[in-house]
Amino acid sequence: MSQLRELSKSEPARGRVRRRSAARRLLIACCAGFLLLPFAASAATVKTKPHALLPPHNPPFSLAVSSGLSDFCALQSTSATACLSRSVAMLNAGRSGEGLGPLMLPSNWRQLNPAQQLFVLTNLERTARGLTPEAGLVPSWNSAAQAGAVAARDPVGPTPSFGSLWAGDLPNSVIVMADWIYADGRFRSGASSNLRCDGAIRSGCWLHRDILLQQAGTRWCGSGCAVGVGYSAGGSSASGNSYTELLGGRSAGQPLTLSWNRERALLPSCERSGDSCSWAGVLVLTTNGVRRVSPRPVAPVISGVAPGLGLRSTVAVGGMVHLVIQLHRRNVRVRVLARRGSSHLRLHSRRLAGDRVVASGRLASGRWRITIAYRFAHRHRYRRRTILLSVPSRP
Repeated sequence: MSQLRELSKSEPARGRVRRRSAARRLLIACCAGFLLLPFAASAATVKTKPHALLPPHNPPFSLAVSSGLSDFCALQSTSATACLSRSVAMLNAGRSGEGLGPLMLPSNWRQLNPAQQLFVLTNLERTARGLTPEAGLVPSWNSAAQAGAVAARDPVGPTPSFGSLWAGDLPNSVIVMADWIYADGRFRSGASSNLRCDGAIRSGCWLHRDILLQQAGTRWCGSGCAVGVGYSAGGSSASGNSYTELLGGRSAGQPLTLSWNRERALLPSCERSGDSCSWAGVLVLTTNGVRRVSPRPVAPVISGVAPGLGLRSTVAVGGMVHLVIQLHRRNVRVRVLARRGSSHLRLHSRRLAGDRVVASGRLASGRWRITIAYRFAHRHRYRRRTILLSVPSRP
């Protein structure tokens, strides 16, 4: 069993993460460190997706569907497609739990090396939440990240202020990203595969996720990050595959070895248009194995809810509810409230073209009472209509 070595005061904060499978204990070292230096807040604003879970807010529990996945991939030397498919299904389980769309890879995915794949996955996790993607890979940062991958340790950035991550002994970059974004905290049992989030130690819980999902001006990058990635098939000692990523302040005019604009052009059109891909037919890994999702509206078009009021409701995977309200009159104010027992949530409303309003929000599974309050212009009294809506359990 590996042990943590004592850190000198000059080193960034680091942590090691371990995972266990039924066949053997795998060592994962997912190290996330950054130097705590003063930095100026940027005035730039980011148009994030409504209801997206962003730092400093994190999932309540780690994703608990990865047991045995590394062993499964180790047996797939003649069928790498099966390993990749199940790995993507694991990451999609995390996305589904947060009400995001499924992961869609670019058409040149197999031509990218594992380090470049990490960069693409980083931006896909960012854009799924409405965050600004990073522009590309910077040579000097790649070199620093690669040195960390070869040494199987947390890399050190070429500038004083940076964020760094390392993972070891995982079969591919998709599982690495799933660990960093969706399994970096504690499981429902209270245990954690992250040694800096285990027992009484909580300083490293979700730190890897926080680094990757930083917003402009909230960390060390200013308006955009320079990114470097590294990969070593052996690393040093017994760490197996070694993956690293560095993010830090980017200077204008730095050359890029891999441009996000080029990769974005190779994505499916639904992925290029704001994480709008359908879950229909997508594989998701569950505690009972892999299953194919067949989402469908749980409530039909409802006409004549009230005079002058029509409604169409759908529920997507992850509990994302969309209500399209047809008012048949202009200048109508609308408020939509969802209640279930003591829980209540006001849905976000926005006006579409003409006399329609769409209300949306993410609801937990169960039966909800939806109250639509509306009033016409120059009238103070709201009219209220209520419907019942069932939200299925998430995969």
